[in-house]
Amino acid sequence: TMGVFITRVVKHMGGFLPSGVPKDFAQVFIKPYETWANLEVILRSRPSWINFDSSAACVTDHNALKADVGNTIGYVCGLGYVDCSTVPKECKVSVFDTGNFVLGTHFKRKSQLSDTSPNPLSDCHFNGLAKFVSSAEYLKFGNVSQAAKCIVPIGKPDPESVFVSPHGMNEIHGTNNKTAMKVFISRAVKHSAGHAVAAEIPDEVAESALSSNATFSSMSALLSAKPEWASWSSRGACVPNFGCRPADVGAKIGEVCSKGVFDCGKIPVRCKSSVWNTAAFAFGSYFKNLHLHNNSVQPLVECNIGGFASFVAADVYGTLDLDKQCVVDIKTA
Repeated sequence: TMGVFITRVVKHMGGFLPSGVPKDFAQVFIKPYETWANLEVILRSRPSWINFDSSAACVTDHNALKADVGNTIGYVCGLGYVDCSTVPKECKVSVFDTGNFVLGTHFKRKSQLSDTSPNPLSDCHFNGLAKFVSSAEYLKFGNVSQAAKCIVPIGKPDPESVFVSPHGMNEIHGTNNKTAMKVFISRAVKHSAGHAVAAEIPDEVAESALSSNATFSSMSALLSAKPEWASWSSRGACVPNFGCRPADVGAKIGEVCSKGVFDCGKIPVRCKSSVWNTAAFAFGSYFKNLHLHNNSVQPLVECNIGGFASFVAADVYGTLDLDKQCVVDIKTA
């Protein structure tokens, strides 16, 4: 039945169903016009009837051929998300242990560097040689103590590292943790050319951000009003986030240039020395032009660029490895 199939899909997403698949949901996907893509989108949105295991991990299929697993490890090592020279000695006992470490680290790092929910159905598959499973599943492995050393759980959303973006806020919102939300808000303040100590953010602010009607836009509006519980700089610049992959930042430069807000042909030669300097000039010029046309533009939203940029004060961007002549500083107040 469709319910059985959906249960298997959820299992491969590191989830389990305390009360089974809702009958009305399963019946919807029996209809011929419904698609796999629609099912995937809904399940990735984490409906309330699914419990997801934060200790779930991308692991090798121990029924696969060793040669195939070895080839997959080589392929994944070349994708750039995991430094395969760091594979621990104890994870070289077998090709499956090595695969568990490499594939698990790859999946976790790729998830951290993407401003979307991880997609284990596609990003932990590798032609059927890997699968994303809950801790209850991988603890069934033959040599549990050995396997556990090399398995890399996805973990809970980290307020210190999620993107300061709508998706990042949703991730922290899902934890329903006031302390975690305060950390996220303090980072959002920093991305609005301000400073705030997480522990000193009023409880009611965090509670409001955890409410059912809270949005990233409402948080942006709050911070644009420069509340007194934070300090604010009168100047700032839209700069790239250095925690991102250079290739991803390069793609965002192209995206910004295509918007027609400023002429990317005018990027100075000296600012083409690195993707970071190019991005600093492109992102900064883009936001400056937006600000010139509307001085009430909100930096948390408009200098977000998919989570790959942030509007920070001079004392922050001054510490970045950027040519200061490529940083486009503007007055904010």
